[in-house]
Amino acid sequence: MPAGARDTFLLSVAAACGLRRAELVNLHLSQFGQKEDGALGFKVVGKGNKERSLFASGAVLTSLEQWLEVRRAEP
Repeated sequence: MPAGARDTFLLSVAAACGLRRAELVNLHLSQFGQKEDGALGFKVVGKGNKERSLFASGAVLTSLEQWLEVRRAEP
């Protein structure tokens, strides 16, 4: 189950936001924040060390919440 929740989140955020592989594997929890309208906002550092802000909602936010539930339960 833990790997399934993690993989679901990674695939949903990659598909919804068009992340490159390197951007995806370098995501850190500290980069994420929820906006007032309920959307999930985060920043990634991409090619050429350029930072960009991305936003996602719906399935991405749900999958992040599910992954965090599992992740917090594990040491």
